Amino acid sequence: MSKSFRFEKATLAAHAGLVSAIAFSPNGDKLASVSDDRTLKIWDLASFRLDRTLFCGRSLSDVAFAPDGTMVACTTVTGQLLLWSTLNWKLLVGEIIESEVIGGSHPVRFMPDGKTVVLGGFGITLVDVGTGREQRAVFKEDLAFDRVASIALSSDGALLVSAGVETGAIVVWDATSWRRLRTLFSNPFLFQGKQYGAGIWGVSLSPDGQVLASGGKDDVARL
Repeated sequence: MSKSFRFEKATLAAHAGLVSAIAFSPNGDKLASVSDDRTLKIWDLASFRLDRTLFCGRSLSDVAFAPDGTMVACTTVTGQLLLWSTLNWKLLVGEIIESEVIGGSHPVRFMPDGKTVVLGGFGITLVDVGTGREQRAVFKEDLAFDRVASIALSSDGALLVSAGVETGAIVVWDATSWRRLRTLFSNPFLFQGKQYGAGIWGVSLSPDGQVLASGGKDDVARL
């Protein structure tokens, strides 16, 4: 006789639109979810209940907790960064602005020291979390025609990997000098004398930083 197993621990249903990204807090007691309903929701994972809803004014693309759990960052589909304190849930960086929804993926990650946020979009932007100001734009001209749909950081913060959804370029960067170390293409081909690959939607680095995984438009995950 076959046995039925239930793997689902809970259903967290409160958004009124597509859930675009989720992230666990570093200590695992909270879950953040963002949606095109323009809200960031924080869930208590002990009770599986909604802890709070933060209204962000625009449809949201991605979310990430700071390494020490004291901040949570989210991005809008228009590329705006919103940074919230998890101590008092006040908005630290950004301004809630109503606007028309513009589609787009804008990944966000904290550097391991928690002092800098890395944003993807048309290029890579580094933002100081203390001031909310742009520290530098990493080769925006170089990536001007390739939207960065995913970014991954090594655990020591030495490497950053960006994934291009238009050209299919996976770029490995030195996160100290921001020098391009290597460019990889999934299922490469030439078009008008330039190399392209299948568009990449997601990249991830193994904990030891030795293995890179990618997945994209060609329906294949590669290591």
